[in-house]
Amino acid sequence: MLRLVPYGPAALDALVEAIAEAKAGDLLAPVTVAVPSNYAGLSIRGTLARLAPIVNVRFLVLSRVAELLGAPLLAKEGRTPLGTWMRTEAIRAVLREAPGVFADVAEHPATERALGATFKDLRGLDGPALARIAARGPRQGDTARLYTRFLELTAGFYDETDLIKAAAQAVQRRSPAEGDLGHVIAHLLEGLGPAETALLSALGRRQRASAIFGLTGDAAADQSTRAAASTLAWGLGDLEETSPTVVETATGVASVTDPEEELRLVMRMLAGELEAGAPLHRTTILYRNKEPYALLAHEQLHAAGIPHNGPAVQTLAQTVYGRTLLGALQLAVSDFARDEVMEWLTGAPILEPGGGPAPAQRWDVVSKEAGVVSGSGQWKARLGVYAAKLRRRASEQGEEDGSLAARIAQDAEVAERLARFVGGLGEALSVPGKRSAGELATWIMGVLDQYLGRMSGWPREGALSPDVQTEIDAERAAREAIE
Repeated sequence: MLRLVPYGPAALDALVEAIAEAKAGDLLAPVTVAVPSNYAGLSIRGTLARLAPIVNVRFLVLSRVAELLGAPLLAKEGRTPLGTWMRTEAIRAVLREAPGVFADVAEHPATERALGATFKDLRGLDGPALARIAARGPRQGDTARLYTRFLELTAGFYDETDLIKAAAQAVQRRSPAEGDLGHVIAHLLEGLGPAETALLSALGRRQRASAIFGLTGDAAADQSTRAAASTLAWGLGDLEETSPTVVETATGVASVTDPEEELRLVMRMLAGELEAGAPLHRTTILYRNKEPYALLAHEQLHAAGIPHNGPAVQTLAQTVYGRTLLGALQLAVSDFARDEVMEWLTGAPILEPGGGPAPAQRWDVVSKEAGVVSGSGQWKARLGVYAAKLRRRASEQGEEDGSLAARIAQDAEVAERLARFVGGLGEALSVPGKRSAGELATWIMGVLDQYLGRMSGWPREGALSPDVQTEIDAERAAREAIE
């Protein structure tokens, strides 16, 4: 079965019919619905549970379906999954060997990301197609050469495309895993590549797959969907189409003074819709520019007490951990300039080596009076001279005013503590030589533990489960083999 239906209730009705047809009267017959994402699967499952019985129906992304079918076949060949770090290390390896036109930017992270995206686009191309790309110019030629070398380095591994191809082969060989999956229904999938099309077609030829595609009613927007459906028609059968109905929508235009007032107007409109009975999970706020609307929308929804879900408005660099780490690294670059050290100390609850909070305000006064400007050596020297000077004054005042002498001696101790703190900070921020990603992560955690404490409750060393630790060790060994 292959259907083109309008998005919305019609697509859910088509899915209910497809599940019923796949079960053919047997409620316990297994059915697998291939969904666009895990979130979509959860939403569809919850909605269908209110419409029809869904006993023994699984909702999986297509890559997971392919894994259940194709992974055993690849395991017999001795191939293992190509993880993210393995892919990155392989790209770095080919760039180190012969970067070609990328020599000037070979070590830049953006080059690695760009090549990684390009390599994914080249997956599935045969030799002649790759040769035609290489003949277009020096950059294309070097890209094709690096990609070929990347395939050689990762020959013992498999990625998602390899997995889907192996799944199609497993279907042709009548894999036992088919019985567990049952009938596979591709529901509203988009962007199907040659490998995905081959897998669904292989299942369709054995009467074990059907597909439902969604239409918007816009000819241009639906063009790619119709093309994908027509490609699958020879494997899944005749194409059935239900034309979308034209839905009239109300529009309005409002003039406001600034983005804040614009969002407040949206909140009032949203509140009115909710009072009128509109379900909250069916409402959406769209904006063209992330700045400043993303943060403003989050703040206004929070102030209005309206539950909401959307993209995060705070990056890791904006958290107290991110700010502390980046600020500490900047101190090493600026050679511990006094103003930047004080800004870093007051920007987070920094701890002294003994575990207590650092007295940032007193350290600011003491370092200013000691004449510190920048340089780790200057911090030690000038604070040492300043502390010695204070101790002489305290000794001179001892007989005349004991309380004043005690306060001066305390300032001297504060100066000495600050000198030790900056000296220890310099040692903590020194990164010796070239490190692996795991070693850098361990070093970063050590810095955060030392100066922020274990505020976030992250696990200590050895807290990983045995399975996760085994996977990490295996990936590290494979990365070392590539290097």
